[in-house]
Amino acid sequence: GREKEMSMLMDIYNRVSRFDGVSELVLVSGYSGAGKSALVQNIRDPVQCFGGIFICGKFEQLQEMEPLSAITTMFADLWKDLLKRDKNTFLQIKAAIEESLGSELNVLASVIPSLRQIVDIRIEETPNTGGIEAQNRLKHTFRLLVRAIAASLPALVIFLDDLQWADHVSLYLFESLITDTECTSLLLIGSYREHEVNDTHPLAAILRKIQRKQIRTTKIKVNSLSKEDTNELISGIIQTPPHLTQSLSDAIHRKTSGNAMFVLQLLSSLYGEGLLYFLLETKQWQWNTAAIESKNIADNAVELMSHKISKLQEETQHALKLLSCLGSFCEESVLCMILPRDNKIVLKQAPKGCSQQAFRLGYTSLILSLELAVKEGLINHVDSKYKFVHDMIQLSSYHLIPEDERGQWHLWIGNQIWANRDTSPEKALYIAVGQLNKGAMHIHDTSQKIELACRNLEAGEKCISLATFAPASIYLESGIGLLGEKCWMDHYDICLRLHDAYADAKHCACEFGVMEAICNEIFTNAKCFNDKIHSYCIVVNALNAQGKPQEALKVGLPVLIQLGEAIETSCTKATTISELMKTKQMMSGKTDDDFLTMKEINRGDKIAALRLLGSLSLSARIKDQKLLPLIILRMVQISLCYGICNESILSFAQYGGLLVSLFHDISEGFRLGRLSLHLLEKLKVKASLAPVFLVFYSSVHSCVESHHASLEPLRHSYDTGMKFGNIHYAL
Repeated sequence: GREKEMSMLMDIYNRVSRFDGVSELVLVSGYSGAGKSALVQNIRDPVQCFGGIFICGKFEQLQEMEPLSAITTMFADLWKDLLKRDKNTFLQIKAAIEESLGSELNVLASVIPSLRQIVDIRIEETPNTGGIEAQNRLKHTFRLLVRAIAASLPALVIFLDDLQWADHVSLYLFESLITDTECTSLLLIGSYREHEVNDTHPLAAILRKIQRKQIRTTKIKVNSLSKEDTNELISGIIQTPPHLTQSLSDAIHRKTSGNAMFVLQLLSSLYGEGLLYFLLETKQWQWNTAAIESKNIADNAVELMSHKISKLQEETQHALKLLSCLGSFCEESVLCMILPRDNKIVLKQAPKGCSQQAFRLGYTSLILSLELAVKEGLINHVDSKYKFVHDMIQLSSYHLIPEDERGQWHLWIGNQIWANRDTSPEKALYIAVGQLNKGAMHIHDTSQKIELACRNLEAGEKCISLATFAPASIYLESGIGLLGEKCWMDHYDICLRLHDAYADAKHCACEFGVMEAICNEIFTNAKCFNDKIHSYCIVVNALNAQGKPQEALKVGLPVLIQLGEAIETSCTKATTISELMKTKQMMSGKTDDDFLTMKEINRGDKIAALRLLGSLSLSARIKDQKLLPLIILRMVQISLCYGICNESILSFAQYGGLLVSLFHDISEGFRLGRLSLHLLEKLKVKASLAPVFLVFYSSVHSCVESHHASLEPLRHSYDTGMKFGNIHYAL
């Protein structure tokens, strides 16, 4: 009953693969179990036969908060597929990726570690960028990767399943792909449960943004099977003519309302209970319609499958319960951390409701039990991954664990993974902490709670560095919750670090109301002014991001006073001239070599002042142009007095622009601009290249050289700004 939808999908694929420059979006919606995923997966083989690539990422309701797990898993599967293809295709895509991303390969590999399987990536320190800049940078590098792959193929099909459970950053990347005008031959397919996505759902907001950009979109709604379709499906499964299966299919349709998943599971259940059987004498399938009609059958697929699983061997039930706690799938490497192959490792106490006897043989027992579940058609074993056939089977397995015991299972799994994390420390961190958080209600020892809070901080900070702010917020909020009501009094240091990072995450996620509340809590409870500085900087940056430069100045200028760097707000021309002369006097007699050999600043308060001044320069540029020269001059003065840091480089370039635009001192302005370029090279601060190039080549360089000579550096500034997420400078 899905021929029409299949034909639509293949028509769209053919359109995408035949015409250069075409990318399209397909949205598949319907109820759980209706057959959305199966429909889309059916085009995998035809796509590959025509030379294209089909990759799939699936989001999970019970995800373990591993950043971008659906995206990373999708590309890990792609690399495995590429390695199986002919050598020419592999080398072509490998070369395209290396050429397109260049030095950014190292950045993307930190998010998609499996990228190292197909390209040679030199391990080097990745420049640290701020939260929002990191997200912009991730978007740019992700686009470059997909462009490179799609351009090497007739078409690239990306299927993102269960978008209703996608995290904020994954939705952001989803939008960025289909709105990328430079990406060709991409067919992006997304499926979601329509009844779980209302107007306020994050996915709905993303789809509205895509619609406003007039992206070519096809919507396919997958409904329940009709009586005729149900009969055709059952007829095909048991290889019996449709006119003979009508009574069976009618009974099943009445019980399932045509939900495809429910139909298949009920058919399997009837066979398992002997109500559907094959008679050797007549070589025909037989059933008792009256018995099926009168049988008390579960009202939904979850209840039906829970009943089916409960009849399996105890060890197999335990294995499925354990797997369900980890999500819709699990790598064998993770199972090895839970139940190591090494018999010398003593297992921690098994979770409540799971006897030690069930896992007496450890890893071997678990694998044998999972293989039995594979034979029952409940899970698949593909490569090194065990995966539930459907979300509802996972949910059914999970529901077999009594609600008051689930926390114990998660706690036990988390402790096992953490104890055996050496094989994959970073992956273990996310999975273990996610599991332990779900079992935290069973942790009563204070020292263990503090230890888990520290792990949450580590996981949250790693997520922020990867621009995945939603999981970061969950980790950090969980960490704070573990500290108790008197956290500021009893555990001040870890409490402050968690709140600082939490405020960062909410700022980067543009949840400014929550961010403000967190910062206010820090201001109320911090022991000293230095412990408040980070939060003040966050507030100023957030106000700038909301288009409130006046409020940003109102917050930031008093902070500068406490940092010992007061700025005269009632600035006059005389004040500006006075500060300029002071700066010139400080620079008098200094050669370029003197500047290039200056020490790096080592005072935390002065570094904080420079960062705050840098943020306030954006506020002043918009709201108070008279204040801007004083801010720039103060940044230069601090650098001359205490040493240089990343923020110093831009201040020298801005000072050069100031000398040219306000005081017509072209020679000194040009010298300072060139000096900022040399400092860029010396300190290797690639993230500052875009703003420094913009200032120098747009306002200083053209006063000495031709405008044409500035075009290529400005183009380089744009490219670098996009790579490092400095979009406001790049554009």
